[in-house]
Amino acid sequence: MNVNGNKALNVALIHPDLGIGGAERLIVDTALGLQDKRNEVKIFTSHCDPHHCFEEVKDGTLKYQVFGDQLPTNLKGKFFIVCSNIRQLYLIWKMYRSGQLKHYDVFIVDQLSTCVPLLHTLTDAKILFYCHFPDQLLAKRTSLMKKMYRIPFDLLEQFTVSAADEVVVNSKFTKEMYHQSFNFLSNEPNVIY
Repeated sequence: MNVNGNKALNVALIHPDLGIGGAERLIVDTALGLQDKRNEVKIFTSHCDPHHCFEEVKDGTLKYQVFGDQLPTNLKGKFFIVCSNIRQLYLIWKMYRSGQLKHYDVFIVDQLSTCVPLLHTLTDAKILFYCHFPDQLLAKRTSLMKKMYRIPFDLLEQFTVSAADEVVVNSKFTKEMYHQSFNFLSNEPNVIY
């Protein structure tokens, strides 16, 4: 994805929960690397506990903003994917209402792709989706009801991933899983180790 040559960019990273984990480390390292190249970077998330996050977030090295932490992450131990989608869409809506969406040249979205078509509708920015692993392969389908429940979310995931300007994955194995899971997609993800 070529954006403005060598000019410094305004980059927003969108991540569901800025805690401590492998995906969060990737987001923090990406943000730090982009900042080191003189880009302006901000992370947007639906949750960040300042006592349970990486030091670079805690000490202010990285800017971040939380929208939607008051929304539930599940309903009585169920509907996690529904709540995740709602939280992410709320985050984008708050960014839009506050005028922040128009500020960015590039959006890097990871884990949950639901907002990608909406970002394309509301901005002219380029959008990169980082696929850690297809969500549909992580969901347990222990009953017919759960299998039926997941169908619209699996289709939504394919549709929303397809709206990204660029898709990257973390390994050749994940690339193979991407192709097996997203059989309606024609875009070819790049591998970034």
